[in-house]
Amino acid sequence: MDLSTTAREKLVLAAFSPRRSRITEGKPFPLGATWDGLGVNFALFSAHASKV
Repeated sequence: MDLSTTAREKLVLAAFSPRRSRITEGKPFPLGATWDGLGVNFALFSAHASKV
């Protein structure tokens, strides 16, 4: 695919432009960071944590 300079610039700008993130409730498993195809789920466990 041969892109013009303008088309290339638009792709780069779209890839690095700030976007508004949506934060939604995740899943409690698997523990750690997991890519789900749309975003990253972070699942943590601590028996005594009061903050993260």
